[in-house]
Amino acid sequence: PPPPDDFDYEAELNAYMARLRHSGLAIIWGPAGAGKSALAAMLAHRLKERGQKVVWVDCPPPESPTPAVRQLLVRLAAGLALDGRPELWDTLAAGEATPLDQRLELLADGRARRRWTVIIQNADGLAGAEAGRVLDILTAAQERRDLRLVLVGRTLPPWADPARWPPLPFPSDAPARRAFLRRLDDQPEPTPELRLAGTLHDRVIALVSAIPIEAIGSLSEAQIAQVLAALRPVEELAAELRAAVRAASQPGGLDPGENASTKP
Repeated sequence: PPPPDDFDYEAELNAYMARLRHSGLAIIWGPAGAGKSALAAMLAHRLKERGQKVVWVDCPPPESPTPAVRQLLVRLAAGLALDGRPELWDTLAAGEATPLDQRLELLADGRARRRWTVIIQNADGLAGAEAGRVLDILTAAQERRDLRLVLVGRTLPPWADPARWPPLPFPSDAPARRAFLRRLDDQPEPTPELRLAGTLHDRVIALVSAIPIEAIGSLSEAQIAQVLAALRPVEELAAELRAAVRAASQPGGLDPGENASTKP
């Protein structure tokens, strides 16, 4: 959806984006009229501005003839198909004859290393065993940092910690908003190692997004050579890191600050 023209949730947006960077998860929940949809739409807009791929899923209400989990699977399948993985899309197109386990296996296999941000609007509609299994796959991918997950709804998922995820207050309630921001910002300061990993994760997502997988086949030899030349420093850094891991796993290991490439 387009970002809202009138947006007054900048502090809340920054707090949610910080959570998303640190843990790969954001849960935007609260009463109707609090501004959840506008906040999620602006979050999606900001991520896309930074070159990140966003998959937006607008789940229908429970009374809809189309189950919410079906809508979620279709949107994820479409995203995978655009990334060159059409297997789940083809399976869904075949109808209900395809076993659920096969569809979930294709989803679990395809979502690895996607580097997406999946935003599920009206996540309350995802009820039942099948929806639970799909969410399990997505949360497992989020925990492995294969993707980022944003859940938007009126209620907090039962597995989420209410102390960590307070409800979004009404925009007119200034004291409640200040208390909300204090609670949302009250999280352990990430270690230097986690800050470095988060920064690298953001940069890698931007890099991968700049080279669409589906467009590689249309590149000329000269263009491919230019891309490979630009990626050479990344290859050299990866080689240094692999050498450091190998050296550290051997008896004697690396001394602190020692370069793996200079170790005899």
